[in-house]
Amino acid sequence: MTKKYFQFFLFLAFTTSSALSQAKFSAHTEVYTDTARNRKLVTEIWIPETNLKRIPLVMFSHGTGGNRMACRWFCEGLSEQGFIVAAVDHYGNTFDNPIPIEFVTFWQRPQDISFVLTELLNNSSMAEKIDTESIYASGFSLGGYTSLALVGANIKWDNITNYFKTSSGRKEIDIPEMPGLLPLFQRDSIRQAFEKSPDLLDKRFKAAFVMAPALGQ
Repeated sequence: MTKKYFQFFLFLAFTTSSALSQAKFSAHTEVYTDTARNRKLVTEIWIPETNLKRIPLVMFSHGTGGNRMACRWFCEGLSEQGFIVAAVDHYGNTFDNPIPIEFVTFWQRPQDISFVLTELLNNSSMAEKIDTESIYASGFSLGGYTSLALVGANIKWDNITNYFKTSSGRKEIDIPEMPGLLPLFQRDSIRQAFEKSPDLLDKRFKAAFVMAPALGQ
């Protein structure tokens, strides 16, 4: 994994000092629907103006209760440095569409990112721009966990539930805007759904850069 991280960081350093630095970009919104999981995935896409035939791609995942524009400064900054960036609204886990069950079924989020990546690569106009050997994941807070899961990190359910029994854990799970999350974590049906979730590793991602990743316990 260390080699993969260096690949990402070296590219960042290269673009900062190259002619790609401070490139102009365009932005637009796409809506993808994962019918298998009944999830509408609104996605913001930034595309840099560059002479490169193939452009590296970063898939960005927002924090819990945020949205795809919450870290716009970061996404636009990456695009200015020569990256295509696609930031996904995680269904039911945004500030304007809060659904309690979607706040605890965190394993849905990496699947959102993988689904949108597949949609991008299946779109001929996008696919011809993307350097498939330079696809990266990035995210903040629960988006950090999302990115780590895509490159192979695994969660132990008991670690989470035991942590939420501590004073620090109770403070973290007691979200004023979304009360009653702890009882959801304690449901056997939620644990069973977690245990039945698919392998989240997506080998198309070469590395992940995360900010304050959640579920660290």
